[in-house]
Amino acid sequence: MSNISPVIITGLVHNTAPPVNTYPMQTRSKFGIVQHKIHPSLLLPSVKQALKDANWLAAMQQEYDALMQQIHGI
Repeated sequence: MSNISPVIITGLVHNTAPPVNTYPMQTRSKFGIVQHKIHPSLLLPSVKQALKDANWLAAMQQEYDALMQQIHGI
């Protein structure tokens, strides 16, 4: 007996099983990797505004330091 439960919609039977790959291509969505949407209210309107925001500046410094660590091993 299959563990797939049918769903009846207007007299038609549809299986609720997830789609099966018919080709070997792997995509981000098949691995559950999604890009979260950023609400526009969280975006700063300009670089000048961003540089005045201490939280943004600290986050960017942390990102820059991590990048330099990867590139130069600093």
